[in-house]
Amino acid sequence: MSSPSTRVIGLDILRCCAILGVLVAHGLTFLYPHVPPIPIGDWTFLLGYLGHGGFYGVELFFVLSGFLIGRILLRTGDRLSEPSELLRFWSRRWFRTLPAYLLFLLINLAVILWVFPQPVPWDRFSGYLVFIQNFSNYGVFFFPESWSLAVEEWFYLLFPAVMWLLYRLRLPRDVVILGAGAAFYIFSTGVRWQFGADPAVDWTVEPRVVTIARFDAMMVGILAAWISLRYSSAFERFKWPTGIIGLASLGYAYTTLYAPAEAQSRLFAETLRFNLVSFGFACLLPWGLHAKTTRIAGLDTGIRALACWSYSMYLSHMLVLRFLAERWMPEFNASPIQGYVAFVLFITITIGLSALVYRGFEKPFTAMRDRFAFSRD
Repeated sequence: MSSPSTRVIGLDILRCCAILGVLVAHGLTFLYPHVPPIPIGDWTFLLGYLGHGGFYGVELFFVLSGFLIGRILLRTGDRLSEPSELLRFWSRRWFRTLPAYLLFLLINLAVILWVFPQPVPWDRFSGYLVFIQNFSNYGVFFFPESWSLAVEEWFYLLFPAVMWLLYRLRLPRDVVILGAGAAFYIFSTGVRWQFGADPAVDWTVEPRVVTIARFDAMMVGILAAWISLRYSSAFERFKWPTGIIGLASLGYAYTTLYAPAEAQSRLFAETLRFNLVSFGFACLLPWGLHAKTTRIAGLDTGIRALACWSYSMYLSHMLVLRFLAERWMPEFNASPIQGYVAFVLFITITIGLSALVYRGFEKPFTAMRDRFAFSRD
């Protein structure tokens, strides 16, 4: 685990909120049979209010990725015009993300071959190796959480490459970062707009999970990174007002997720709501960047641990859920106690497994990246 001095507790809190939102939303599978919704008109209360936590969790991960990568790229500056620096960036990212992804890709493959057998379209499986399973359409047939990893990996590949090209044209840093960011943002929003023109398209599928439709979420994080370095004092000074604006935006956007079904196939739901959610999370980043501690040492330690394990938690949680639901506790819907126990086991096993994967696999591979220093530094 990174030393406490190298981590920012506020950003780690946001990471924890993101992964817990995903886990709770999916873990509700075990609770829904025992806590029935209370419909009021077209709205659903109680557990229904938590049902879109997974959507929000992934969106928060996207914005955080853009923010953190943006700060790295901005600090690299025009040195990124050197091929060695571009290679250095890519190698460090890939040592951080690819080993664990490939590990769980193989585990998921083994599961559908020998545990829960299903036909494997091998031509589509090869797409997972280069993250094109959902590049321009939704072709995910297993390992469902991989769609968001594909979005992030293509972002890590393409955005720095475009910056490298613009730097080679000797453009100023601000023009490079803002120009590239705006291009990606407009492009992805436009792709979602095109998807939204088809009345058969649902906002939860193509507009949400197709790679080329999602770069704008990272670009909001990139813009926040630029502001945080270009106007650092203002970024800190206005952390509470922007935080309030962000929470209000997120609260409003969340209520629209429970609007009548016909409203979910309109322009706002399929295009602009994504932009609003990204904006709302970006408004929380000034607070996140400048929150240094909770003032409770044990709590800080727990938050940092969960943040470190969050990637493995995301990769493993659907496997844990499937084994619980189909093998270990298939009768979870028979009684409330079984449902509650299954939910607690789902969260507990996922966290415990992720801690082991992080310490025994993910962290050692991440440490290896320092051996491959392509740059002159």
